[in-house]
Amino acid sequence: APIVAAELAEQALGMTPEAAHEDRHRRSLAAAHAHLEAGEDERPRAIARKLLSTAPAGPPRAEALALMADLEQLNRAAVLLAEAIVEAAPLSALQATLHLRLAGTGRVIHGLTWSEGHALAALRLADQLDDDALRAGSLSMLAVFRFGRGDADAPRLAERAYDLAAGCDDREQLRTASWALGHILTWSVSTDRARALLEARYEEERHTDERSSASTLWYLSFVELRAGRWDVASEHAERMLEIGRQYGMVSGPAFFPVALLAAVRGELERAAELAAQGRELGDKEGALLSGLVALAGVTEVWGGDAAAAIASFGAAEKKADAAEWYEPNLRWWRADYVEALLELGRTADAVVVLDAWEADALRVNRTWVLAQVTRCRGILAAARGDVEQGTRLLDAATREHEQVGDPFGRARALLALGVIRRRARQKRTAREAIEAALAGFEALGAARWAERARGELGHIGGRTPAVGLTPAERRVATLAAEGRTNRQVAAALFLAEPTVASHLSHVYAKLGVRSRTELARKLPSF
Repeated sequence: APIVAAELAEQALGMTPEAAHEDRHRRSLAAAHAHLEAGEDERPRAIARKLLSTAPAGPPRAEALALMADLEQLNRAAVLLAEAIVEAAPLSALQATLHLRLAGTGRVIHGLTWSEGHALAALRLADQLDDDALRAGSLSMLAVFRFGRGDADAPRLAERAYDLAAGCDDREQLRTASWALGHILTWSVSTDRARALLEARYEEERHTDERSSASTLWYLSFVELRAGRWDVASEHAERMLEIGRQYGMVSGPAFFPVALLAAVRGELERAAELAAQGRELGDKEGALLSGLVALAGVTEVWGGDAAAAIASFGAAEKKADAAEWYEPNLRWWRADYVEALLELGRTADAVVVLDAWEADALRVNRTWVLAQVTRCRGILAAARGDVEQGTRLLDAATREHEQVGDPFGRARALLALGVIRRRARQKRTAREAIEAALAGFEALGAARWAERARGELGHIGGRTPAVGLTPAERRVATLAAEGRTNRQVAAALFLAEPTVASHLSHVYAKLGVRSRTELARKLPSF
C-alpha cells in the first residue's frame, strides 16, 4: 500500500521538530521513497531539493544526492551518483551501494568496461566489510556486464550471486541478483529456467512492488516471444507498458517488445511507429537503443526495402559496439541483416557479418544463434548457386531450430528450403516444405510471413485448394491423397499423428468421402 505508506511518512515528518536534524533527514528520505513507490515524483523532488540545501557534508549529503539521482535522466543521475560516492564515508556500505548504482546507470552511457570498474570497487568494499549481501549485489552486476561483453563464465557468476543473495536477509540484494540471473537466462535463451525464475519473481512483485514487476514482464515477454507463445508475450508487454504509464516511468526500451511483436505479426507500420516513439524517448534519456534502431531495419527489410534496412542495421551495429555488446544473442537482428545484404548482392559483406556472429556464438555456445547461422549459410549457398549445399544446410536448420525451441526460425528455414527446391523444379518437395512453413506461420500468427508462403505455393502451380477446407486441412488432405500414411504426413508437416487424424476426419466429413481412394478422386475437382 505505497500511497498509505507515503501518507504515514508525511505525517511522521510533519511531527518531527525542525531541530531534530538526524530524525528529519531520515524521515524525509523515507517519505520521498514512499512517494516514489506510489508513482509520485513532484513531492520527492521537493524533498530532495530541501535535503540538498540543508544536509551536512558527508553521508547525509550523499544520501540526498542519491535521492535526486532517482529523479533525473541518466546523464545527470550519473553525475549526482559520482558526487555522492565522494561524499560517502570511505569503507562504508553506503559507498559500496552507490558504486553499484553508478555501475547500473553508467552501463548505458559509458559502456560495460567503465561500469565493471565500479562493480569491482563495490566488491572490494564488500569483501573488506565482509558483507555477503553487498558481495551478492556486486557479483550480480559483474555477471551482467561480463555477459554483455561475451564472457562464457558470466552465467555461473550470476548463479553464484543468486545463491549468495538467497542466503542473506536483504530483499534489495536478492532482487538485484534475481534480476541479473533473469537477464542472463533470458538473453542466453535458457527458456524454461528463465520462465520459471521470472514468473515466480513476478508473482511476488505484483503484490508487493508493482513498479519492479514491469521490468520482470519486459523479460517475460521476450521469453514467450521466442517460445512462440505470442499471445502470452503480448499480454506481458502490454501490461508492462500499462504499469509504466501508471507510474510515469515509460522509457524508450519499454516500446521494444511491443514493437517487435507487432513486426513478427506483420503489423509493420505499427511496429515502425512504436520503434520510432521508443527511439525518440530513448534519445532524451541518452540511452543506447540498439534494438529499436535494428527493429527499424527489420520492418524495412520485411517490407521490401533492403537498402534502407542495411543503413538501419549498420547504425544498430555501431550503437552495439559503443555499448560493448559482444554477447551474440544481444545482436539478435543479424540474421535479417545478412538476408538484407544478400538481397542486394553484397555477398562478401554478408559473410563478414555471419562469420563474426558465428565465432561469438561458438565461443559461448549459443545454440539459438547457431541455428540461425545455419539457416543463413543455407540461403548464402543458394545465392551462390550451390543448390545442393543450400538444401542440405536449410534442412539441417529446420532441425536445429526445432531442437532449440524456435518455431518462427524453423518456419523461416522451411520457407527458404521450399523456395530453393521450387527454383530447382523439385515441385513435390518444394510444396511439402512451404506447406509446413505455412502451417508454422499460421500457428504463430505471423500473418505477413504466411502470406509470403502462400505466394510461393502459388508460384508452384498445379493443385487448387479444396473449397471449404482450412489451410491445415488442405495440406493434410493433399498428402493423404497421394497415398501417404498418417505417420508420413505428420513427418512431412511436422505435426503429431493425432492432429493428422483429426484433420482427416474433418476433411472426410466436409468432402463426403470415406477413404483415401475416394479423397484422391474427389480432391482435384475442388
